[in-house]
Amino acid sequence: MWQKVLSLIKNKYFLSLAGNVIMSGLGLVTMTLIYRSLTKSDAGTWVFFQSILLLVDTVRSGFLTTAFIKFYSGATKERTAEVAGSAWFLGLCVTGLLVVGGLVSYPFLNDIKDDGLILFFKWSGLYYAFSLPRFLATCVIQGEQQFGRLLNIRLSNQGQLYSFYCCVAGKR
Repeated sequence: MWQKVLSLIKNKYFLSLAGNVIMSGLGLVTMTLIYRSLTKSDAGTWVFFQSILLLVDTVRSGFLTTAFIKFYSGATKERTAEVAGSAWFLGLCVTGLLVVGGLVSYPFLNDIKDDGLILFFKWSGLYYAFSLPRFLATCVIQGEQQFGRLLNIRLSNQGQLYSFYCCVAGKR
């Protein structure tokens, strides 16, 4: 009986589902901690900042993820290396544009009145630069259908987001 339970837990579909459920729960806990530690105004600023940050990150990941997994999964070793290299090149190009956009906005930060936008322009380039390796690692792991490893990366990312929040909230 225990063998059946173990084989069910190690099943890639179960791990994928468990990873999504666990990450949703941890996201809820993280947001609860953030809401408990901030004023209403600061919490609103943080939510607005995070919404813009994740919207742009979703565009970046949508640009790369589907094509990456489509051409990476089941391909030969040489082809997977080509796909991964192309993804790194495109990811660096897109991330470079986002970093440059953030740097170009620096002289105009005093003219922006919204704290959430100021946080976005001030910190988004750094976030995108540091999150690119993790993002591409998740693409590779998804392409290889190793959902247990994907869960580990996603768990570490949740801790990184909370640490990022602590750094940003203290340096506005």
